[in-house]
Amino acid sequence: DVYKRQLLKEYEEKIESEIQEKYRVLRDKQKEINELRDAFPKLKATISDIEMDKANLVDYYKGELRRLEDVLAEYHHKICLLYTSPSPRDLSTSRMPSSACKKKKKKK
Repeated sequence: DVYKRQLLKEYEEKIESEIQEKYRVLRDKQKEINELRDAFPKLKATISDIEMDKANLVDYYKGELRRLEDVLAEYHHKICLLYTSPSPRDLSTSRMPSSACKKKKKKK
């Protein structure tokens, strides 16, 4: 009878220990879930901010490219005028035919 009680007590202690360990694991997992739940809105806000920054950068660089195209078109026009102007030595001819600098109109 004493031996059975001892075995039963050891078994109960083992089960109690396993229950406490599983409870500790569950408590830790619940803590992780809560931390992730708290972090989720912050992550969504950060992603939203990044997407807005990306859109703003795209718009900014599109504007910069348009300005660069305008500057290049202006310089292209000046270069064409330079090379199609008559030579000071020979006012009756130009150094390059005017058709060499014809530029296609941009579609907007």
